[in-house]
Amino acid sequence: MAFSGFIAPPGEGKVTVLEENCQFLALPQDELEARYQVYCDVVVQDGGLPSEEGSSSAQSAFVPVHETKLKKAFNEWRYHGLDRALEILLDEAESSSSSPVKACLYCVRSLRKLQAVFFPQPHLSSKDICAKFSATRLWSRSVIRCFAMHPRLQKVAIARQDNVVEIKDLISPTSNRPGRSVLLRDKQQVDVTCIQWAPHCSNLLAVGSRGGILLWTVDHPVTTSRLLSSWVRTETVPGHCVITSISWSPHGDLLISASPVDAHLVVWDVMLGVATRISVATGGGLVAVAWSPDGRRVLTTSTMSVFRVWETRNWTCDKWTNASSRCRAACWSPNGETMVFALERDPSLYYLLFQGEEITDGSAVAIKCADLSPCVHSVDGEDVQRQPRLRTGSCIQN
Repeated sequence: MAFSGFIAPPGEGKVTVLEENCQFLALPQDELEARYQVYCDVVVQDGGLPSEEGSSSAQSAFVPVHETKLKKAFNEWRYHGLDRALEILLDEAESSSSSPVKACLYCVRSLRKLQAVFFPQPHLSSKDICAKFSATRLWSRSVIRCFAMHPRLQKVAIARQDNVVEIKDLISPTSNRPGRSVLLRDKQQVDVTCIQWAPHCSNLLAVGSRGGILLWTVDHPVTTSRLLSSWVRTETVPGHCVITSISWSPHGDLLISASPVDAHLVVWDVMLGVATRISVATGGGLVAVAWSPDGRRVLTTSTMSVFRVWETRNWTCDKWTNASSRCRAACWSPNGETMVFALERDPSLYYLLFQGEEITDGSAVAIKCADLSPCVHSVDGEDVQRQPRLRTGSCIQN
């Protein structure tokens, strides 16, 4: 189906409320507020972009401590990556007479440069990785990095640009105004890219960031304005940092995460605090993960034009490698039998059909179900050629 065949958007002053039997219901704004509960506007305070100079100036306030080259290289690897550590070791090797050590270090650095040509993600800064692979458009400049509505309660979690996650009660118990807010801060909570409430739980929030996954316990209703680090548990795995996507299992006992710098799918047992790494042989790092509503499958997309669908009983997968570009966005049907996805730089929707544990349609080639190429709609019967009113359609962002 082409986008030009879709029903035209409502005219000025009207709002689309719902869709039923392929028909859209549009109401005037005043009638909408009278018939349906409308939440109050939520104002998010811009705390400002955290400065990288702040951390360096704070470090300069301490008396410098003499460190050996090996220890300094270890600290550089821990906080800035392997390339910085190699530079320190090479400087030390230049002043030494050990030719084999110098040759080995040069070989390692050459291999790292060669790897950067084919797999550039590990060599990008963490902010560049977040900006490139985050589901949020213009992530680096967005005041709101991401947000998540609670599935059962009237509250929302908002990740701000200043590395603070704000929990807002949408309606106060005593008035129609927004209720109390609570701010979640932690030193590991840097460059937040994704947040998600745990299903069947009123107070557990998972936050994906550069430092790993943070699990916050937030009571309802909110009784304080700030939660300290004692309310949070940080989950990390060596090499699995810069988290860009997380997804809870339908029962809420397992959490999966993806990182563009790690070619492993990590499955977390939240109650036990145990992480299981599932190796992905090819396709680069992982960008996004999505658990199907029935819990039987998991979708993983990669930094390359490869995506996989895993069955969660034995954790085996089918992969698709003939896509024109990487998978940009995807979602599951409520029964978990259909997956619809979109590719980068392709204004189209595709689907895969599943039944039981096997793929029954689209196992070789996904089926194109909608063409979202840009088109111009007439509004309220006006002539499009004489006065274009609304241009819709493009590549899908999220």
